Order: sequence, then structure tokens, then C-alpha cells
Amino acid sequence: MSYSDPNKYYVGFWKESAHMGWIPGARVWTELPVANTSSLSSDQQTQLIHLLKRAEQVANRTEYFGFSTCRLCGICNGGEEFEWKGFVWPSGYMHYLLEHHVQMDERFEAFLRMEFSR
Repeated sequence: MSYSDPNKYYVGFWKESAHMGWIPGARVWTELPVANTSSLSSDQQTQLIHLLKRAEQVANRTEYFGFSTCRLCGICNGGEEFEWKGFVWPSGYMHYLLEHHVQMDERFEAFLRMEFSR
């Protein structure tokens, strides 16, 4: 998925439902996927959270005015975006993984595993 920059890969941005084509304020029409539930074990999920935390420590951080809300439960879900080595994800991505057990983007997961296996 990409918004408009072919050199960036965006993860953790979703539509509220499969029938929704436009999200007010979003930068894209129908490119956003719907969040899918993960079937990982608790240990596997913990490992992915650890990798994401490590990535957020080294990633460039962009802060925005205001906050986004979780598309699944509606809570205030951060106002930052992380960017590292071509991947971009919202600060709320961690919330989706922890609280809603959303499946991590496969390409992003493979990237994180490769980066931190060295």
C-alpha cells in the first residue's frame, strides 16, 4: 500500500469497514485495508511488540497537532508518525496490536525480523 510516495510503505492505517471507501481527513481513497485479527500466540505477539518498540526507538518521529482516534474502539490513539527505512506507521499501531490483536502487516513484520536478527 502507498499513499502517493512510491518510496514509502505505509502500515497501520485502516478503513473502519470493508464497505468504507473514504475516511474523512485521510490522504487516500480506497487503498487502505481493513484491520484483520491476528492468529498469533501470546508469545509470538509479544515478540512482534518487542520488535516494534525497538523500531520506534530508532525511527524518525513526526508529531502532528491533535490526535487520531482508534478506528476500532474510538479512544484517543496518538498524534505521531514513525518513519524508518521506507516504512511509515502511526504511533497508534502499537495500540492496535496490543488491544485489538490486529495482524501486523506481513511485509513490515519480515522487515523488522530481518533488521533486528543481526
